[in-house]
Amino acid sequence: MHRDERRLARTVFVTTAKRAARGGVLWGVIFGALIASSATTYVSAFPDAASRTAVAATLEGNRGFEALFGIIRGVDTVAGYTAYKTLYSMIVLGAIWGLLTSTRLLRGEEDAGRWELYLAGRTTRGGAAGQAAAGLGVGVLLIWVLAGSIAAAAGADAKVGIGVSAAFYLAGAAAASAAMFVGIGLLVGQLAANRHTANVIGAAVIAGSYLVRMVADSAPEFGWLRWASPFGWIEELRPLTGSDPVAWIPIALFVVLCSSAAVMLAARRDLGAAAIGGRDAQPARTLLLGGEAGLTIRLTRPATIAWLGAMAVTGLVFGLVAEAAGSAMQATGGFEQAIQRLGGTAPAVVSYLGSSSCSRPAWWRSRSPARSRRRGARRRRAISRTSSSGPSRVGDGSGSGSRSVPRSWWWQARSSA
Repeated sequence: MHRDERRLARTVFVTTAKRAARGGVLWGVIFGALIASSATTYVSAFPDAASRTAVAATLEGNRGFEALFGIIRGVDTVAGYTAYKTLYSMIVLGAIWGLLTSTRLLRGEEDAGRWELYLAGRTTRGGAAGQAAAGLGVGVLLIWVLAGSIAAAAGADAKVGIGVSAAFYLAGAAAASAAMFVGIGLLVGQLAANRHTANVIGAAVIAGSYLVRMVADSAPEFGWLRWASPFGWIEELRPLTGSDPVAWIPIALFVVLCSSAAVMLAARRDLGAAAIGGRDAQPARTLLLGGEAGLTIRLTRPATIAWLGAMAVTGLVFGLVAEAAGSAMQATGGFEQAIQRLGGTAPAVVSYLGSSSCSRPAWWRSRSPARSRRRGARRRRAISRTSSSGPSRVGDGSGSGSRSVPRSWWWQARSSA
């Protein structure tokens, strides 16, 4: 009987751990494969010291790249390049997984009405939240173990040469991001009125952490800002490039404080209550509802704002890396040759930037049917004026491979196609 009671008292932990373990296994395998792939690719792409020195000279010191991917260290080694290629991908993905999983398994269950069933058993509100936090920790632990194991297996190759402890240290940096944003998800889930609001707040924390870290890495005088960002703490761990375990202290404190605050809030608040956005009714908002045009604007407003924000962020990113990427491309002979094969005659970077705008006429024409009709009418008039002059040459314009066909026949065939 006592065994059954203990089993019932652990229901929230067991259920949450099983659900979090699925994502933990998936992302642990993905992170481990990413580390292994980056290490082995570097060995095959840069087999000798000369090629590794060249790539280090291209990447190290580029403030644009460092603002995006963190301070670049030791990319002339397998370990340094692997850290550069994988760390921030794993940090951002781990943060997103941690936030969405924690809000789904706590605030999402409460929104769906299933959390009441847990509280009807042998547990309290604070106890249930504590068990859920421990269950989410199982998912984080699986990310660390699986990613570290796969990375260590890849590092055992003599050409790679990444030790077991170094591999697990890098995997621990990725798991640290997931753990911190599990704590953020637990906390905002107790503050927000629903899961959607919690996710929005958590996403703002992720974006803010990344932007602060970008500023910190954009110039040496801003380096102290890394200690103001959770992402900066992980960067200060310096996995595979001279590990510095001091940064584990703020990471551990952050996870403990967020989780403890979430448990205390869960113990004190009523089920369904919230400190942020808790109004049951919203005031009527009738702006732009007077006609079809206004309704269309109102319905498409969120997507339009999102796209404008995404384009603004993309422009910021391009501005940060344009100079560094241009220097790297100009120093790469293979890229120059590829542009020349495509017909480019300008320098490599100018040709590349020009080729990116080649897609604009296609969507510009497709968005203006009237313009397409006018263009078609002008083309038909031009053909009708020249149809009486006999056959014309259709080909590549150089005379080779071209053939004489009547213009009217060629236009009909093209139009029917």
